[in-house]
Amino acid sequence: KHNGRYLHLSEETVSTVDGYGAVGSELRGACTWRFASDSYYGTSSLNTKRELTSGFSITCDDVDVGEELNIEFNNIPTDTWLADESDFTYTTPDVEKVSIDGYTWTSVATGNVAITITHKLTGISKTIDVDIYAGTFDLYIFSSRASGENEDAGSHMGHSWLKVTSHSAHSINVGHHELLSNEFVTVGSFMDPVDTEIDGDFSGIWYNREIYEYAVNDKYINYVYTYITVDKSTIEQMSEFLCVNYNEYNLAIYNCVHLAIDVWNMCVDSNAQFSSFLVFTPDQLADMIEKTPNHYSGNTHLVPPIIYLEHYDGTILQKREINIFG
Repeated sequence: KHNGRYLHLSEETVSTVDGYGAVGSELRGACTWRFASDSYYGTSSLNTKRELTSGFSITCDDVDVGEELNIEFNNIPTDTWLADESDFTYTTPDVEKVSIDGYTWTSVATGNVAITITHKLTGISKTIDVDIYAGTFDLYIFSSRASGENEDAGSHMGHSWLKVTSHSAHSINVGHHELLSNEFVTVGSFMDPVDTEIDGDFSGIWYNREIYEYAVNDKYINYVYTYITVDKSTIEQMSEFLCVNYNEYNLAIYNCVHLAIDVWNMCVDSNAQFSSFLVFTPDQLADMIEKTPNHYSGNTHLVPPIIYLEHYDGTILQKREINIFG
């Protein structure tokens, strides 16, 4: 494109010259370059060095606060020359949410972040959006009092259970259940199966059964609860406990109330724990919850379109989908 012109580097200055004769012979080999021809960059059928094109794309997974952003380049052509992490510049208007050190980005605050990535050689830019999550989890303890035979909401013996709500970009195991990003799961112990033909005579821990019972059988309409926010390591500790005790149930000595209290107590400070001494019924646990400074009541159940009702039978996770609105 520049007939007969050559690039010449002199210290920090780059200029064009008419030919090699304009440059001293001593510098000619070290500091003089020609514009590369098409044959140098090659074609789609030749594995030679080529420049990045505007068709390239960038991906970046959502992260939790404190994690590095994993930016990946999908180059076009795939054998692009000079297009690794150091060959781009990175800018963002959301400087309060991310820390930038060269091409390493670390999340420091929650929210959505827009990052513009520009290729130094060609000037081609792309902008991506990344959501930064807190990386925490809300742990709830619920107790629904026993209701009478004639109540419109349906009769039941009362029940106590737990719920975990994710505020993380990543999935995590809650017992045998995989809790996905930004979702929730309820956990409770039951003395009887949902369907003896499917579940046999299993008694023990179920996942999302409280949501199922509420949506299908009008149970657990009103309850009291309190909650705390915990970190990933606390959920991992809770998960280990649930996996070991998946099938423990005894109406008198280890029922739904005891499971809820045991898990809650291992996750909170000593001043927020509940005494399990002489506490056997959901009504008694409800009384204890109502004595806490931060307790709530009413009905806040959110029913997803599809409920994944699960229990672990000692061999595999028994899982079935229940379409509530279909």
